Amino acid sequence: MNWKETADIINQEAEAIRFTPEKEIIRLYKHQIVPSGMGTAGQAFTPMVFALSDLRCLNSYGVLCMARLVDDPHFSLEQMKIMFREFVPLSAEFLYTCGFEKVWKLAKMALDALDTCESKADFKELIDALAFYLSVLNGWSLILFPWYIGELFPHKKAEDVRESLEMLGA
Repeated sequence: MNWKETADIINQEAEAIRFTPEKEIIRLYKHQIVPSGMGTAGQAFTPMVFALSDLRCLNSYGVLCMARLVDDPHFSLEQMKIMFREFVPLSAEFLYTCGFEKVWKLAKMALDALDTCESKADFKELIDALAFYLSVLNGWSLILFPWYIGELFPHKKAEDVRESLEMLGA
């Protein structure tokens, strides 16, 4: 597929999850299912944390940065393609192991279509589509992540530290 067909598919995927979360998000955050089996001692919490972190990294520090840098005259189309090939697969493939298979599928489609981009405008449209999908997915991850688990790890107060020290005989 060329970059335009790929961008259209990615945009359709993003539109499909704008108001209804991606099934992979529900599968991980609600049902704690990780198809790859990733997770220390068979638990799903570390994939949840890793997925949330890597999705933010891929979206905010990878794809969105490239979406801005493509307009910078100091970066050529070839340099943008190099950056894409360097940054996107690293997080996208890791997200696959966390249960976000579609991120990796769409990233591979974009990688395969990259060389059909003949201008920075083509590249920008392709990267904007991926940024749109990842932004929506990231939003759902932030909404559905089990934040209540944080209640198990409250901030420590000075009196807590004093009590801990007394228990240690210090």
